[in-house]
Amino acid sequence: MSEISVSRLDGLIHPGFSQIGNNRREQPDAYQGLFQCWDSRVSWLAKQKGACLLYFSCLTQSQIDKPPERGSIFFNTGVMEEILRLDRYKMLLGERFICLADADDHLYPASDLAGVLQKQGWRTSDQTRLEVYGEVRELCVTSLGNWIKRSLAIDNNRFRINGSLSLSEAQICWYSNSYQLLAESPLIHTAQVMGRLSMRAVRFIGHC
Repeated sequence: MSEISVSRLDGLIHPGFSQIGNNRREQPDAYQGLFQCWDSRVSWLAKQKGACLLYFSCLTQSQIDKPPERGSIFFNTGVMEEILRLDRYKMLLGERFICLADADDHLYPASDLAGVLQKQGWRTSDQTRLEVYGEVRELCVTSLGNWIKRSLAIDNNRFRINGSLSLSEAQICWYSNSYQLLAESPLIHTAQVMGRLSMRAVRFIGHC
């Protein structure tokens, strides 16, 4: 495995979370445009030397490894689209792609993130820029983004939360059951725990 000097690190956080929680019954108007923007962003990253993507999936490793079959009462279109998205981004970026899945039963302290990157041959420096986006800007994007920043010792002037590539709380809170699902989700507990410098809910699964 060759060493990769990371000039730009993007963090895509929980893309498709509201879609999966609501099984695509309803979606914010901004949603489909965001999927296209994420695809375009990853295609752009693939062309940039030293640009890498940390992908925080809202699925567990077991969901990724063995999703419910179509026709099953447990089948979820959003889950299948998430798995296809993971495969597509992995194909575009190769070794410059790392997926962190929602943990089945593992706890990770903040110090582990640097080790995960080193294991994949990624080397950050005092020039590495970090940009995060995804779902939801005020919750997981902010808390996980700050956790990445702290874990990799990235200065504030090299860190950005990209609101234009994120779904906001205001965009999802109005439609029927999604916000209730969001409020009750373990992922909200994750966001709260992240704010206390502890990590519950990511499990390293390499390149998925």
